[in-house]
Amino acid sequence: MSDSFPFDHADPTLLLNNIASALSHDVRTPLRHTTQFLEFYERELAAGNIEKAADYLAVVKESVVQSYAMIDGLIGYARVGRDLDPPENADLEKLTQTAIDRVRLATEVEAIDFAFKGEAMVHGHHIQLLELFYQVFENSVLFGRPEIQPKIRVRSRKTDGGLVITIRDNGPGLPESHHKMIFDLFHKISHPNNPGGLGVGLSLARRIAELHGGSLRVAEPSDDANARGLALELILPAAIESEA
Repeated sequence: MSDSFPFDHADPTLLLNNIASALSHDVRTPLRHTTQFLEFYERELAAGNIEKAADYLAVVKESVVQSYAMIDGLIGYARVGRDLDPPENADLEKLTQTAIDRVRLATEVEAIDFAFKGEAMVHGHHIQLLELFYQVFENSVLFGRPEIQPKIRVRSRKTDGGLVITIRDNGPGLPESHHKMIFDLFHKISHPNNPGGLGVGLSLARRIAELHGGSLRVAEPSDDANARGLALELILPAAIESEA
């Protein structure tokens, strides 16, 4: 991990390529539906089929809402790392606790079993790191198993390369074929708890990690035969000792 803070060295070409790819396919799809179903709406309205026309208009409204949400997601993704105060040491345990409290409010799921253990000091931008953990934790809750209480465990250890943070939930897990795709912008997995998800959260979390000079990926399988759910491995800069 570089000694200099990497927010100043983000790759703008990669960012533009990701956004261009999302615009060319994911955002254009609901816009194309809007145009198509507007034509259907006008046809049925002209024919006097009011009920059928209303059905098509409902699809148009849904597509417009989805397009706006995707554009907002792209704007948030593109703005990561901009207009920030200098990085500083932060208490990782407090960051994760604040993030899980916000997830409880946003999802209206109060009974989240959460625990943190390990090295607690990290170096970075407080607001961005809070957003990273919020997105990861919210993903665990929204894609959990509806019949059981959500459980999230965060374990942190210090290495020469920074802090290695493992985040494990008790959800249904994920097929290996999706391990890389879940971090792609607008990649969505069907789930009854979150049918309208946009597929932005983990992309945003990974981008924040990378702009800190770290990484976010699916962790290697656990040796524990009883381990269930999804485990992510997050690497972030450790606290600078002179600031501790």
